[in-house]
Amino acid sequence: MKMLLLRIGFSGAFGAFGLYMLLTLIRVVRRQRELRERGVVSEGEVIAFQSKSTTGGGGRTYYAPVVQLPMPGGNHIQVISSTYLRDKTYSIGQRVKMRYLPEEPDRADLDSETGSWFLPAAFSIAMIVCFTVASLPFLLS
Repeated sequence: MKMLLLRIGFSGAFGAFGLYMLLTLIRVVRRQRELRERGVVSEGEVIAFQSKSTTGGGGRTYYAPVVQLPMPGGNHIQVISSTYLRDKTYSIGQRVKMRYLPEEPDRADLDSETGSWFLPAAFSIAMIVCFTVASLPFLLS
């Protein structure tokens, strides 16, 4: 009985995380599709970089470009790319294409990232692994 409860708990935890990965995958794919279908493309200028460090003794620093983006009416907003890279792939003053939804310009992202399949692929793999691990206690018993 105790072993059965452990199996159910183990499977439940991985199953729940797999479900979370599935819901996140759906949200990411919908967002990318919406940006591709309804998004406005505008050219902005890289004005700075935001850095993020990993934890641990030998942590690395990753950089995301901060882009100043012109809005209709002459206003400008600053947007931080959702993608952090190890190297500063862009340079200050460089012009980059950004894509945003008219009702959410502050959630703009690099146009090249809105067509990337990296995140959907990563969430798909994580989801498959979680569901597979969740099923193992019952398949191997």
